[in-house]
Amino acid sequence: MTSLTDIDSVQIPEQIKLVKQYVINGDSLWEAAYEDRIYVTDPYILQKISLNGPEWQGDRMTVVVEIQNMKTDSNYFIKSENLSILSDL
Repeated sequence: MTSLTDIDSVQIPEQIKLVKQYVINGDSLWEAAYEDRIYVTDPYILQKISLNGPEWQGDRMTVVVEIQNMKTDSNYFIKSENLSILSDL
């Protein structure tokens, strides 16, 4: 599950969407669109999940999240490195 959180606890605008994630493990890349499931959270947290990923649990990898501003049709990317991936939430 990916969570995007406004650090000032300000509501995330509805036009901001989590689109896709890219998981990089060495020379391997897994790309997945997020599921359309709705998670009830605080208005300053946006959560999405992608399913059926590779069994890389425990390895340290890089995750890149693609975010879209629907109002401006602009895409942005946030990169996090050295993450441990959990499965079976």
